[in-house]
Amino acid sequence: MEALSITEGDTQLDLDAKPDEEGILKWCSSLVRKTPDGMRLELAHFTVEEFLLAIDSKKPNNPYSRYKINFGDQNLQLAKLCLTYLLLDDFRIKESAVEEDPDAFLEEYCFYRYATDNWVKHTFSCREDADLVDLMETLFDPSKSGKS
Repeated sequence: MEALSITEGDTQLDLDAKPDEEGILKWCSSLVRKTPDGMRLELAHFTVEEFLLAIDSKKPNNPYSRYKINFGDQNLQLAKLCLTYLLLDDFRIKESAVEEDPDAFLEEYCFYRYATDNWVKHTFSCREDADLVDLMETLFDPSKSGKS
């Protein structure tokens, strides 16, 4: 659920913006459901996906355009999300917490493992995007970590 609380350009994790599963199920009850194993949420019916794919985001003032599923730019969006997340100030401050108890850290920051494992995969197909290049350069900037 952490991934839903991150916006491009964020520098800190906003715990108040992090939705909980119960809230998502309440507000999106006809659109999502728990998977049979209870481990994830999924779209409730194939027609929900069809609707989200069919949204005309070029239509002026379309109130649904921000919900459009666009498989063409999903890697760019996910790459930026992962890199933005990894660059959050929260993780610079908590470097020692990761080293002391990595399991507790990964339990508290559930999206961290996904972001570290997948940002490269998502970046590969869209590595020419200028904003994405800026994020990668920041990630590898030695001055940001305080280590020389």
